[in-house]
Amino acid sequence: ERVVSFEQLEALGREHRRANPGLVDETLAAQTPEQIALMIYTSGSTGKPKGAMISYANIRAVVPGIVDRLRLDAGSTHLSYLPLCHVAEQMLTTFVPLYLSSQVNFGESIRTVQEDLREVAPTMFLGVPRIWEKLHAAIHIRMQETGGLRNRLFERLVAACAPFAEKAPAQRSIGERLRFGLGWLLMFRALQNFIGLRRTRVALTGAASIPPPIVAFFRTIGVPLVEVYGLTESTGMITGQRLDGVRLGTVGEPVLGVEHRIDPDSGELVVRGGMVFAGYYKSPEATAATVRDGWLHTGDVVREEGGQLRIVDRLKDIMITAGGKNLTPSEIENTMKASP
Repeated sequence: ERVVSFEQLEALGREHRRANPGLVDETLAAQTPEQIALMIYTSGSTGKPKGAMISYANIRAVVPGIVDRLRLDAGSTHLSYLPLCHVAEQMLTTFVPLYLSSQVNFGESIRTVQEDLREVAPTMFLGVPRIWEKLHAAIHIRMQETGGLRNRLFERLVAACAPFAEKAPAQRSIGERLRFGLGWLLMFRALQNFIGLRRTRVALTGAASIPPPIVAFFRTIGVPLVEVYGLTESTGMITGQRLDGVRLGTVGEPVLGVEHRIDPDSGELVVRGGMVFAGYYKSPEATAATVRDGWLHTGDVVREEGGQLRIVDRLKDIMITAGGKNLTPSEIENTMKASP
């Protein structure tokens, strides 16, 4: 008796709607910003996964900083291909488009990302480091397959434009603009079309550390790639490089609404603001350990360099030798990942 046809289910719905005509409006009217909108589980890579409760107020607080830092508007277009159980994908597929009324395109599958990019040509693109590493490898493999003369031209153009990779186009000298223009006509335009990012006004990398040479390469060929940083517990992005102020190897500056400080003893980044999550589901002890006096303890050790933050490593991952020297595994891993 518990099994019904879909037609019967629809009939039950129509009957319920007739009996309760104002239910949807009443439910929405009773809703408050402090109510929980989402529960996103942490990866569990450093312990048991925890359900991070994110309120409507958290979402409303985080979006203006993202929009301001990335210079997004209603004309922005996005390709969604990562699972929506990740806060980074929720941020750009749900939070920002609802705020801006911007367009979201959904990829066919994770395996067709490059083809989908070429078809959609989005103005904004989020790639986790592995995606950028694969695109980087695909370009180098394609250039090696094209033969000696074209590959040598590619290497010379990249070498010629690499010195001003950290500069925005408007900051470049006339000579640098001419040099890049030549590279764009001869090679870079075709490479941007090949990876589907020719119309991209801002490209992001986040969720894990990325080798700075890979960021430098994409910026050299004209893809405006910036590094951003955030956590599930911060409802997404809380720091990001400015489009006209990139410093390779950093995650930029805190965005609008984020107050930050660095613990003088451990070097841990702690932040405060309306985007700090409501707590872990059914885990008051873990919540109390992570949020203290309104400050979210990120667990990441950082250094401040010229106003920009550099992530050193996870606090838990730093190894201290018998001689008292701190070793950060991520720096070793990034050096290896950037090597051909």
